[in-house]
Order: sequence, then structure tokens, then C-alpha cells
Amino acid sequence: PFGSRPPYSPTPVAPMAGLSGAQEAELNELSEDVMGFLLVVVGLVLSCFCCRGVYRRCCCCCCGCCGRRSPESNGEKEEPGPPKVRYTGKEPVAVAHLRHRKELSTAYALWLCSGIYGGHHFYLERLVHGFLTVWSLNFLSIGWFIDGLLIPVYVNAANRFAPDQVSSDGSCRRLCCRLPSVLGLWLGAMITFFIFTPRVLHNVGVVDIDQAVAGTERNPYDTLGVPRGASHEEAMAAYRKQMRRVLLGPVCNSKCEEEKKQLDLVLDFFDGAGWKREDEEEKGKDEGLSRTRSSRRERGRAPGGERAWDDWTDFVNAEWRGLTDLMRERTSGEEPERRERRRRRQGRSGGERERSGSATTAPPSSVKKSRRGKRRASSQGKGSDL
Repeated sequence: PFGSRPPYSPTPVAPMAGLSGAQEAELNELSEDVMGFLLVVVGLVLSCFCCRGVYRRCCCCCCGCCGRRSPESNGEKEEPGPPKVRYTGKEPVAVAHLRHRKELSTAYALWLCSGIYGGHHFYLERLVHGFLTVWSLNFLSIGWFIDGLLIPVYVNAANRFAPDQVSSDGSCRRLCCRLPSVLGLWLGAMITFFIFTPRVLHNVGVVDIDQAVAGTERNPYDTLGVPRGASHEEAMAAYRKQMRRVLLGPVCNSKCEEEKKQLDLVLDFFDGAGWKREDEEEKGKDEGLSRTRSSRRERGRAPGGERAWDDWTDFVNAEWRGLTDLMRERTSGEEPERRERRRRRQGRSGGERERSGSATTAPPSSVKKSRRGKRRASSQGKGSDL
């Protein structure tokens, strides 16, 4: 998929000449974001161009809803205009300058789509009835059913004073001709905004989206000392190296414990356990039990087919969650201690996880019950579990 890419995505790219791995990864991400926004700009420009020229001509061929140029502007001889309507005591007025007749199909379309808010009443110029419908939700939706039966009466009342020579306004044809393109453009802009906004804010330096998703104090790549966009194997090798350095230290104080917690969050980020949405079957099997790191790694390394799209959407959703949490922290002025506690809880919705390399591991509930009332054996003379 395009846009944001999960950290375990295994698509290697040939290195560019004269660029390091970090510079190449940042260049690739920036080019993807620029291409996404260029698609939106090109779509807006094309829509404006089509609405002004080509679109109106093509639309005119199928529904005749475009405007006509006057013969005088083209240097042609003026032909006899449309018939005029003479009113008593007034000068005759051309039919083209009179008010057009309302269409029954347009009224029904507005009633079906926006009948609760009185869209059909405003179209038929029933302003008082329309405002009452808006503020009462069409009389608690009861009026919506009544309007469905009375719309032909409303249309006849609106066209009562229109001359017989006047044609309809053609609003239904214009609606069917222009609405799909407008909705498609709007939907494409929303999808592009949802996909590329977090990564663009990350590339321009407004937020560190990887740090927000992982919930760590630093960027996960900086914590492991690997370049941005490194492969999963390189990240795991750096993780084992960092964890080995922490575990083999002479003494493990509070700083050591905090560093191990940060490495655990980094592992969750690269394996996907911190942001990936689990399936219902996996939730039922793993409820109350801890998941091993190897099973998480196997799920993280299976990006083919439908699972790749699911993981990609999960990662984009996690980016938005991290972005909203970060903005909420900045606006509310949350204390650093409280913020760190909340970040440590992020992505840990299941049971406690067993890790080869963690200092302490909470036993399952069944083991806890079997140990009640029993005296713990002395650990003197035995080697450390670590």
C-alpha cells in the first residue's frame, strides 16, 4: 500500500548512489507524500477546468443543461427570439426571462435525501414550512411520510402562476450530471487527507509520528540506533544488541528498568503488538493468556494479501490515535509523569506478555491459584532466573 508503511514492511529498495539509508528512506517518504497531495491538486484543477469548459460541453450533449451563447457575441445575425408573454397593463416579457417551473423528480430526490431537514420545501420556496421542518426535524419525522404523499400538491402550487409556455428548470438533470463528479472529488480528497496528513506532519517536523505510535520517550529508530526505514531484521538485531547490553550490566537500577520498558515498547512497535488490531479469533484464544514474542513476530512478518492491507489500515489508524493524543497533551498541558504512565499502557490491551529478555514476568492466573497457601521454596543456592 501507499502512504504510511508499517515498520516491518519487507519491500527492499535498491539504494541510491551517494545517499545513506536514512536519507533514502526520508526521500522516499517525502516523494510519496508529495505525489499524494499533487493528485488532490490536479483533481481540483481538472474539476475547475471541466466545469468551465469541457465539462459543460459534454454535459450539454446528454442533458442540455449548459448555457447558450448569444448570437451577437459570435457575430451572427440575431434570430427571432422566443415568444413573449404579455400581462395586463405591463410590457411583454420573453419566456426565457420568466421563472421556470419546478420539477417533481427534483422535489422527490430532495425529499428522499434531505426530507428530515426540509430540503424539498426550500426548493419549492416554502420557506416558513422549511424552517419549521429544520427546527422540529420535520415534526419528529412524522411529516416526512406526510410530505411523500403531498409533494405533487406542493409542486402544483409552486407552478400555479407560471405560464404554460415556460419549461422546467432542468434541476434534476443537472443534479444527476454533476453530483457524481463532485462527490467523487470530495471523497478522494478526504481519503487522501486521512492517509497522508500524519506522515506529512512527521516529515515537516511538526510531530514525531513514530514516537507517538510507539509511546516512547524517543523515536524508536533512534532508540535502537538504526536508520529510518530499516528492515525488520535490522531492527531486531539492534534490539537484541541493546537488550543484551542492558541485561548483562553489573547492576539494574531504576534507570535500567526504565530502559528495558522503553525497549519493550520499541519491540511492540516493530512487531505490531502495540498498534495492530487483533482478530476476534485471536482475542478469544489469547484472552487471559500471554502471547509469546515469536507468535507476534510471525504475524508481523506476514504482510501478503489481505493481511497487508489490514496491517496498513491499522497502522494509519494508530498514527491518527497517536497524533490526536499528542495534540491533546499539548493543548491540555498534561504533566510529564502522567503522560509517561499513559504511554506505557498504550498497546497493552491483552494479558501480560512474556518476553525472552525481560527481568520479571507475571504468571498466568491458573498458576497463581495453584500457589495460594503454599510456602515458596528458598532460592538460596540456585541460579538467577535471568
